[in-house]
Amino acid sequence: MLNAINDPIVDEAIKDPGKIYDTPEEVVQDKHLNKKEKKIILESWERDQIALLNAENENMPEEPIHGRPGNPAALIQDIVEAKKHLGLI
Repeated sequence: MLNAINDPIVDEAIKDPGKIYDTPEEVVQDKHLNKKEKKIILESWERDQIALLNAENENMPEEPIHGRPGNPAALIQDIVEAKKHLGLI
């Protein structure tokens, strides 16, 4: 995490992106965030969805992590597209 981030909403978005944003595109469009903050939030969201997808593949009980229940693979794809839009990949 960034030590420079002192905004509680940004901190919460990093910890639980799905609690603050409905879609990765909302992160991209958030004018209150700088590019580095957007990158950290999207990467956090992606890691959590990958963990959820891996858990599902191992037949572990479905429990949404950092986001709404649904298709983690589709959300990961949306996150990748958001990162591309920001020029991060």
